[in-house]
Amino acid sequence: MSETPTPAYRHLRISLSIAALAASVAATVGVALAADDVAALREARERWQDVGFLLISWYAFAVPVGTLALSPWARRVGRSARLGWRNAGLVLGHGVLVAALAWFFGDIVADYFSGNRGGGSKGAYLTWLIATLPAFAAVALAGGLFPRPAAPRTHGVVAGVAAVSWICGALPFLFLIVYAFAEFA
Repeated sequence: MSETPTPAYRHLRISLSIAALAASVAATVGVALAADDVAALREARERWQDVGFLLISWYAFAVPVGTLALSPWARRVGRSARLGWRNAGLVLGHGVLVAALAWFFGDIVADYFSGNRGGGSKGAYLTWLIATLPAFAAVALAGGLFPRPAAPRTHGVVAGVAAVSWICGALPFLFLIVYAFAEFA
């Protein structure tokens, strides 16, 4: 079965994407509310700071929920669900790497934005997280992790999003490294 451009399949994809987005946002809100009562979540929120905690939590829900919700659509239009889940695994691995780095940088990042133009370490930290996480979550929620049957490279979308997000996040990440060296020097 080849990918069909019929409106029914487009509407199905849009409906599933919206449902997955709503479910991932609801799960993120639930985790954020539970963070006051659960020690591990409270520690993660303190370490990643509030916005970082929300971004990382949303990412952790959006990728698997989006992939799960859009798997039936992918099968119906002839896309490989197996390769989509493999791509989702790569994207989740990327999220684990970013979360681990954010855990390290969370201690050295200021609690408030500085009066400087870039917001100091907090500005660099949030810019880096915004550059590296939401694009992957959006691709997963839109069904972009499922490669087209004629695609010569199965990881093209993942590699492309990784390249763009890390290019955009490179400068804030370098600033974080400078802040880390300054903290430990």
